[in-house]
Amino acid sequence: MTDGSLVQDFFARDQPRKPLFAMYALIILLVSYHALVFTVIKGDDIQTKDALSAYSLEFQESTLTASDEAYVQDQTVTMEFDLEQSDVQAYDGVGLLNVVVSYSESSGLPLDDCDTVTASIPPSGPSAEWGHVNSVLSGTSDDCSDIVLTVVVFPNYTGEPMQMVGGLSSQHLDAWSSQVHGVGTFTLNLEVSSSSPAPPPSPQDDGEAVSVAWTATLYELDLVEL
Repeated sequence: MTDGSLVQDFFARDQPRKPLFAMYALIILLVSYHALVFTVIKGDDIQTKDALSAYSLEFQESTLTASDEAYVQDQTVTMEFDLEQSDVQAYDGVGLLNVVVSYSESSGLPLDDCDTVTASIPPSGPSAEWGHVNSVLSGTSDDCSDIVLTVVVFPNYTGEPMQMVGGLSSQHLDAWSSQVHGVGTFTLNLEVSSSSPAPPPSPQDDGEAVSVAWTATLYELDLVEL
């Protein structure tokens, strides 16, 4: 259809013009809609994306340690680790609590194998992510290897750097700060099941010397806008 025929069709008196009006109106409407979407809606999306700030967050870690020792016989021995408010107030939060239980066969009896040691941290007391997939609250050893337990204290804390897009720096700092998580008394229960190389009246193995190392990971936030 040429420009001349298009004009003739539009102004022709012997042809109905309503279909042409409708067709031209639809074309103009579609063109206007696409122009509006690109210039207004998509333009706003692009401007919003460009306006979002990006941040890099790193955790500067420090540790607070303690140690305990006990001779554990055929009974449960309980140890405690306290984190006071004064211990965490200089930091942005408490990330993790790690507990290492160590022992060796100490009876001195010939051919006496390692006893079985069981350690567990009851999920009670301080505010922590007790049910987190990385929280290991119990363990057993029968070969004198260490038992390593972990409590994820601050939600989803790993200590790994991360990047965020959008929001304000104060919002990100607040989201990763807490003076509540981890404050209180953590409890560790220890049990020893002794075994002897020979029955009575031969000398018997009646227990084991157990050492416990507590390590609390505290952190300070380092947030940088990229």
